[in-house]
Amino acid sequence: MVIDATLKAVAIVGAGTAGLAMMKTLLDLPEAQRRSWNIVVFDRQSEVGGFWPLYDEQPAKPLNLPLSPLYSHLVTNVPIPMMTYPDFPFPSGTPLFANHRHCLAYFKRYASHYRLEPYISLNSEVISASWVGNSTNGQWEVSYEQAGTRHVQFFDHLIVAAGVNHFPIVSSWPGQELWLQGSLYRSVTHAVWYRGPASFAGKRVLVIGGAASGIDIANRHLPLLPSTPDPIYGAISSKVQRKPAVSHFVANGIVFVDNTVIDVDVVVLATGYEKRVPFLEAGKALQVVDAQITIDDLHCRTLFTNRRYIFPLYKHTLSLADAYPVNALAFVGLNTAKVGNAMLDIAQSIFIAQSILHPDLLPSREKLLSALAADEHVLREQGLDPYVQGHTLLDGVADDYQDELVALAQPGICGPFVLKWRRDLMKWIHVRAAWKRVEKLGNEDTWLKGVETEEEWAKLICDLDVWEAVDCKL
Repeated sequence: MVIDATLKAVAIVGAGTAGLAMMKTLLDLPEAQRRSWNIVVFDRQSEVGGFWPLYDEQPAKPLNLPLSPLYSHLVTNVPIPMMTYPDFPFPSGTPLFANHRHCLAYFKRYASHYRLEPYISLNSEVISASWVGNSTNGQWEVSYEQAGTRHVQFFDHLIVAAGVNHFPIVSSWPGQELWLQGSLYRSVTHAVWYRGPASFAGKRVLVIGGAASGIDIANRHLPLLPSTPDPIYGAISSKVQRKPAVSHFVANGIVFVDNTVIDVDVVVLATGYEKRVPFLEAGKALQVVDAQITIDDLHCRTLFTNRRYIFPLYKHTLSLADAYPVNALAFVGLNTAKVGNAMLDIAQSIFIAQSILHPDLLPSREKLLSALAADEHVLREQGLDPYVQGHTLLDGVADDYQDELVALAQPGICGPFVLKWRRDLMKWIHVRAAWKRVEKLGNEDTWLKGVETEEEWAKLICDLDVWEAVDCKL
């Protein structure tokens, strides 16, 4: 293998929210410093946007996983100002809670506005990525398929921005098979295959999982929803019956931990997704391990995943495996939090870009591992297992996490990265109910008139929240 030392090659896998953020951030670096860089974004889909293109209106379960869990009636579960990149609001007139067409158009417009398309290789699926070298020097051998042909390229830096909604966590319970055998009309499915209520018409349905997708499915179509310890990202309709966790199945029903029993026709698992990266697994750069294993049990020549948590990663971004340099492998977009992904992805991208441009900014691998251990210790002190909590950020820490990353990447820069208006968005708890009332009254255009800038979008949310809160007290 001949390596041209004058050319720094960077591969980004994924052209969704995270990949576009990473690409734009690299292009924001001083041109004189990145002029000789070869930057390529690989995406297996036919257009940019990651989660948001609607490809599989009737996915083939269970033989194939759909490209995205998106369904046609999906509406954002947070107001769109929370979903935006810095200084790039949604167009005037966009509904405050937008559908997938608005979101896809937003990310396409972002890619076009910042001229990212020339760097993006669509219909290009990365099959494997393996490190060729040692802990200080080498390259990633990246194998990908395009139009049925296998290609190989070498890169100094590999950035994984491929999203996290691909491989469903399919839980099972004692007695489940016995219950399924009791009727030809019974089934257990996962939200990744859900595309609408038509297939559930006239059926009794139980949704297991209390995060965004479970709440949305239950609110729109279904009569039953179990309560879970998972964070609730939206209000559950009063028409939805809440149940505690499932204990087990019996021949004629489902038993909950409070010993109540119901029988249904369909169980929908809104239980989340595994943290898997098949092309890293194929290249021996990521190993799937037993859920009980922690970093203390392993020699870190590679990364590991227990399907909930990829480790060891510094601040959920840089790989601390010792087979290659600390800035050789990075991740954008692994985290989930009650904030929009775009800002979080930009903060991580700034940190990663600076670690590539200025590797001397980073402390030693040993110090970074110690910092990771300290972060895990903080979670344990709060009664949480970091290997179960995974990459889910606790309530109230996402904004500080972003500020910390940018401060690490740009020492000496004054002021917070997350502006006050973004922090304040989490305070307005009545906005969803307010917007539903606006839609019912048909007053969307009145409220949206003249709303264009970030500050105007933030004021709209504040005004709606106050309007709803005042009316609730009357």
